[in-house]
Amino acid sequence: MKVNSRQHYVPQFYLRGWSEDRDSIWAYPIEGVAPFATSVANVACEKGLYSHPSTDNIYPLRTEQIMAKIEGHYSLVWPNIWDRASAADTRKNLARFVALMALRHPERENQIRRLNSSFRSAVSGMSPDEVVEVRSHGESASCTVAELRDGTKDGKEMIKSTFLRHLPDLIQDLAEVLVQRKWGIVFSERPAFVTSDSPMVLHRGTATKQSIGYGTAGTQILFPISPTRLLAICDDWPHAFAHYKLANLDIFNCILARAATRFVFFQNNDSQLATNILAWRSPKK
Repeated sequence: MKVNSRQHYVPQFYLRGWSEDRDSIWAYPIEGVAPFATSVANVACEKGLYSHPSTDNIYPLRTEQIMAKIEGHYSLVWPNIWDRASAADTRKNLARFVALMALRHPERENQIRRLNSSFRSAVSGMSPDEVVEVRSHGESASCTVAELRDGTKDGKEMIKSTFLRHLPDLIQDLAEVLVQRKWGIVFSERPAFVTSDSPMVLHRGTATKQSIGYGTAGTQILFPISPTRLLAICDDWPHAFAHYKLANLDIFNCILARAATRFVFFQNNDSQLATNILAWRSPKK
């Protein structure tokens, strides 16, 4: 594999769950234009997404190879592994995969860029030698203003390096948060759930805090497993883990469609779905 080859941020084995022939999938552009059939190999990918910059001084494709190995393990048991998620150990294993899906997306680079910008703004006008304390997730570290500015530069290679170097630890941290919450598998007897190029969705739900995270009370975390099953992590469920059959599944599809960055995916050409996606993404009046 080449450093600048296409690297998928939504695994192909996962997308094949929405393919009737294990290759083609219907892509619904979020702009509302007509859907089209394409190969799962052509969507939800970006050149060089997981390729380490030369400044990291490690093999450029190390993270990409780790991703491929992880995907290989899950692809062998997907989606049947979810039938065993009532077991705590299996749920922990799946929590790591769900966390990976949340944190591997290219939008993470934009989030890092915005965070770095906020750090630099916070020390604007301060002396380079002045010492500041940075707090995160209950931990703190001290550094000089000069060190903070140097570590939060906006260069492409700096952002890429930060994205990839911190990924393993962040996945583990997020998985530990997810597994503590209540999990529900919403199921349908017919294909009903869409997915997208950003399938792991954090939704505000009933949360009252202005700033929310994956552990914030009231938030909902949605992840479509297949066209007939969807993971919904929600405080309202009565059990730590259970299966639920609900009447109105479009409530979930609406949230999933709004989170898409370019495409919503489904297994066939459905004109009503195309109309619904446009309506779901339209600003509320």
